[in-house]
Amino acid sequence: MDFGPDIKRQLMEHNVSKLDAVICTHDHADHSSGIDELRVYGYNDSKPVKLYSNKKTLDPLESRFPYMFKFHDDVGPFLKSETISNFEKIDIEGVTIQFFNQIHGSNSSLGFRINDFVYSNDVTEFPHEATKFLDGINTWVLDCVDYKRTHAHAGLEEVLEWQKIYRPKEILLTNLSHSLDYDELKTKLPNNVEPCIDGLKIRI
Repeated sequence: MDFGPDIKRQLMEHNVSKLDAVICTHDHADHSSGIDELRVYGYNDSKPVKLYSNKKTLDPLESRFPYMFKFHDDVGPFLKSETISNFEKIDIEGVTIQFFNQIHGSNSSLGFRINDFVYSNDVTEFPHEATKFLDGINTWVLDCVDYKRTHAHAGLEEVLEWQKIYRPKEILLTNLSHSLDYDELKTKLPNNVEPCIDGLKIRI
């Protein structure tokens, strides 16, 4: 899910040798600028890796990185675009994923749900159509850039408000900025809210 500038390091550290598919939540550089590192997975399987996202995300990616999606000098393509709608449910290798649209400041991003696991990075608000996917959550990975929100990211105030509304069993905070000290933040959180750490593994 997403491929920021350090995606190569992440994949190598966790010994990921095969990708069945890739999901991109939106085309901002911190979520997509590592796209070039996905070429090796197209090489390994001798077929393109499927990249799932909405048209709003895929169009600029194909424009900025055309060599990833087309034959070039008899090589590639490395990725195959799979366009989904903002609220579509799809099956990837036996895993059912429900997507939903999120408000990301003046932009938007895709959240998704797998069983009772929900991922909501880069979000400031949820449109009404998305709220039905936020009930009955076991683990919710949720955007929290600082104590207070910015124009494009939720802060701890929003997170704690959403906790009261949707009552997930567990919230894991992601996208934490350098202004949040881990140990200090831990003292301010309810028992079922924790900051993520690099290398965290979640069983879905």
